[in-house]
Amino acid sequence: MDKLNPSMRIKVKRDTVYIPDSDGSVYFRNNIGTFRMKGDMIDRWVDQLFPMFNGVHTLEQLTDDLPEEYQQQIFQVAGTLLENGFLQDVSLEKSHELSPEVMSRYAAQIEYLDQLGGSGGYRFQKYRTEKVLVIGAGSFLLSAIHALLESGCVQFHYAITNETATNRERLEAIIEHSRRKDPHVDLDELKLTLWEGADWSATIEPFTGILYTSANVNKDEVSMIQLACREREKVFVPALFVQQKGMVGPLIHPQSEACFESALRRLHRQALCADPEQHPYSMTAAAMLANIAVFEWFKYVSGVNEAEEPNKIYLLNLETMEGSWQSYMPHPMQKEEVGIEVLDERELELRISKETEQKESLLSLFPSWTSPDTGIFHSWEEGELTQLPLTQCRVTAVDPVADGPAELLSTVVCAGYTHDEARREAGLVGAEMYVGRMVDHLIAQNSAYQADLESNIGVGAGETAAEGLCRALQHCLTLTYVSEMKGRQPTARPVQVDSIVDEQSQFYVRSFATLGEKLRVAKGHEVCGFPVYWVETRTGWYGSIGLLEREALRKALMYALQQIQTPTNQVSKYVLTAQSVGLTGEAIELACSSVQEELEKEVWKQAVEVLALHQLSPRIMNAAIEPFLEEDLGGVFALLLSRRCSDEC
Repeated sequence: MDKLNPSMRIKVKRDTVYIPDSDGSVYFRNNIGTFRMKGDMIDRWVDQLFPMFNGVHTLEQLTDDLPEEYQQQIFQVAGTLLENGFLQDVSLEKSHELSPEVMSRYAAQIEYLDQLGGSGGYRFQKYRTEKVLVIGAGSFLLSAIHALLESGCVQFHYAITNETATNRERLEAIIEHSRRKDPHVDLDELKLTLWEGADWSATIEPFTGILYTSANVNKDEVSMIQLACREREKVFVPALFVQQKGMVGPLIHPQSEACFESALRRLHRQALCADPEQHPYSMTAAAMLANIAVFEWFKYVSGVNEAEEPNKIYLLNLETMEGSWQSYMPHPMQKEEVGIEVLDERELELRISKETEQKESLLSLFPSWTSPDTGIFHSWEEGELTQLPLTQCRVTAVDPVADGPAELLSTVVCAGYTHDEARREAGLVGAEMYVGRMVDHLIAQNSAYQADLESNIGVGAGETAAEGLCRALQHCLTLTYVSEMKGRQPTARPVQVDSIVDEQSQFYVRSFATLGEKLRVAKGHEVCGFPVYWVETRTGWYGSIGLLEREALRKALMYALQQIQTPTNQVSKYVLTAQSVGLTGEAIELACSSVQEELEKEVWKQAVEVLALHQLSPRIMNAAIEPFLEEDLGGVFALLLSRRCSDEC
């Protein structure tokens, strides 16, 4: 609880409301939150005290000559409400020199600042004295100037980037109208002879902040102004139209890592593309964006936005005029140094051995990665997919290598034995597709990895490091097998279906029968010591390589069943496919039984031993290039195989 002292002058915040309940408690609510206070006759205490908490009287004056128990009750009520954000101590407010006329004219702005941070008059006075430059043309510039004047910022500069598009008569009318309401209005125009070759560092030097408006986004110009603002430690607030969307932000200041290029690279192109006739530029949209940009500047200068997310942008639908704030993750390609490091084998083993606790459930993490506007995943959902006999979930990841706006990668539909399994698999596959694009790009750009360009690099993500490594190895083996078998027919030995005893595999077998499909299963030749299984459907054969017999069989059955259930699905590159498989020999019985699932760390340990028997060793790189990958997942790895000798696998 905040420490109270008798000299405090307590005032109820203006947005606070309270409602007595029938049980004698009192329910409080304001823009910050809600709170319920209980106690003997507490409703009557609140009714009596609230009119007295007006900021005029000190607590000492309010409790003078009262019995000690009453004093304690008043202090307890005041302390509890102060701690929960429903009261403020006006004795701590900083002084200001605003005239009564200004206080009255801008009472709403001052009250807003007072509610959020206290000392509303002082904060507003600081806002009025900050030097700001508004850049733009046409109705967008006029809207920004009008918004600044209405907010109480009455002395600033403006620069017109397109003279022919700007109505100077309208501009003078706006200034004159504002001057009649506030005689302190004083605007100056900053003229540059050539905008394209402007020295932005020198231009912005006298100002604290730059508000940039544009009806058509010019990435080069925005980048130059942003760079100049960073060098000169200025505040930069862009408001512009990007294709068929309006956009404000991110607000960039000296202590912020926010970046316009990063935001643009996170924006999905599909979210920006719409019918230009239905989503045109309009004065109404420009006015809305201008007001939002000015409000962000107002909050920053007055110091009431410190708790806000720095990496956010406001997107406006130009047809419906609906808008919302969208958070985005900083883009890795905007960093000076981005790379992948080869992991030391001993350190990796130590990391796996110490791994006891799993990360937070992935099913609760993937939604935070998903947004149709700025997410790592454009979508991650079941949608209209059929859910029997296999449960299915689709994922569409974005391409992190695109210059911006972001392009979408191919949509992949993943199947699972349960709903959670399908959703989890889709999320991991989406992460692997996203990271895989960056890994390919970084390896191609780094001369130290040129020898790896022709290698089959498997990317794996997991809830634990062991799971990520197992998935990376399985993907590497699959790509290796596909490249080696290109143009060749796989051969395999038939399997007696009735010898399958694994419960999950038996479910898939029964599903084939339920769908009226003839089932044929075959076991292929091992790949570097790891099992391969094939399953035939009407459209061909589908197979899988697994680190374990049971795993390979399950996935082969599931891949084949999924193609029957949803034949329009695009097949993942990690699914083996063949028009025909050459069957040789008599049908064999399977030896794998339905036993307890192995721990991933044990599976990985066994896999490394199998590779060693075939004179192979894994070369592992840390592919968790971005902080959220490191924080949310147990591990993201890129893996390739290297031979210890010249022997064939």
